[in-house]
Amino acid sequence: MVVTAGLATPAAAQMLKQEPPMGQLREGETVLVDDGTCAKGQIKQVVGGNHVKAGALSTLCGRISAF
Repeated sequence: MVVTAGLATPAAAQMLKQEPPMGQLREGETVLVDDGTCAKGQIKQVVGGNHVKAGALSTLCGRISAF
């Protein structure tokens, strides 16, 4: 699922060039992914989940003014 919105992301979020493999992120852990899948000027926020309970990852595209 990819949703476009304004993001308010914690300054501690790590920036990656590709999404981490399933199971690598802890539940609730957030990373920023600049892999070109979002519109120009936007970045993808990926939040680790629990693949047993719900979903492994949730993603959201949006603009980030400061990290």
